[in-house]
Amino acid sequence: MESTISVILTTRNRLASLRRCLESLGRCALPAGWNAEVIVVDNGCSTETGAFVNALALSRSRIHFRYVCEPRQGKAFAVNHGASAAKGSLFAFTDDDIVVDGQWLVEIIEAFAGDPGIALIAGRVVPVDSSAQAVAVTRSLHRTSLNELLSLEGLVLGCNLAVRPGVLEKVKGRDTRLGPGRGLSCEDIDFTHRVLRSGHLGIYLPGPVVYHEPGDRDRRREYLRGRGAFYLKFILSGDAGVTRQAWWYLRGIGKEFADGNRSSAIHRAWHLTVGACMMASRMAFSTRPYGYSRSSE
Repeated sequence: MESTISVILTTRNRLASLRRCLESLGRCALPAGWNAEVIVVDNGCSTETGAFVNALALSRSRIHFRYVCEPRQGKAFAVNHGASAAKGSLFAFTDDDIVVDGQWLVEIIEAFAGDPGIALIAGRVVPVDSSAQAVAVTRSLHRTSLNELLSLEGLVLGCNLAVRPGVLEKVKGRDTRLGPGRGLSCEDIDFTHRVLRSGHLGIYLPGPVVYHEPGDRDRRREYLRGRGAFYLKFILSGDAGVTRQAWWYLRGIGKEFADGNRSSAIHRAWHLTVGACMMASRMAFSTRPYGYSRSSE
């Protein structure tokens, strides 16, 4: 009997990018005894996107494609919906602006098989164009054990994450108050941090590689606001590790200001504060911020 890995891929009105991503997934190798389902979660619910994915679903191969529509705006809603619909014994997450390496699934599956204690894997993200500015990429070439005290910046990106389903059952998926489409980033780091806080083992591996084409989107404001939201959320919960991270980051802003880079320091402090305020408001009114339930479909 074959095992299945579920790939949850989120998209929104970027059919050309999606096409390239799915073509790369279709070329992925799989270990003997494994197949894959690719769940494309459309956060724009486009008729064109649905028709394209449903046409792929008619093909017969070890990699099967499924289309899911998630009308609520926000990547975290889409990820939770896709994961709830997934049937695999392993889950991998990526985005439509990614091209996956041909050994991506093999690397993930073999890493989990080689160490039953591993609950989460963060893989390497490199730019499609090596000459372009490095935006939304990882920086390490070495295997790194993750823990709840470690800053996950530069090690964890949501376009190259993989987990065992039991992890999602425990932490209930992504926080829908965060992430693209909600004006704040850090839903991937928030998710990983909660996995580590719950006692699960996570690692960063350079082996599972994806190639990222970030486009012309300016992520600086969203990333700063997401960081402020992340800090506030876990400081209020009494998280000593995140409190220390926030202290050192704020100390760096103060030093930047003292060194004469006042415009940059004020910019960072402002958006950090805006993000914290946005999160405080959402925390006050959100009764169910998480949305994963494997039995929902």
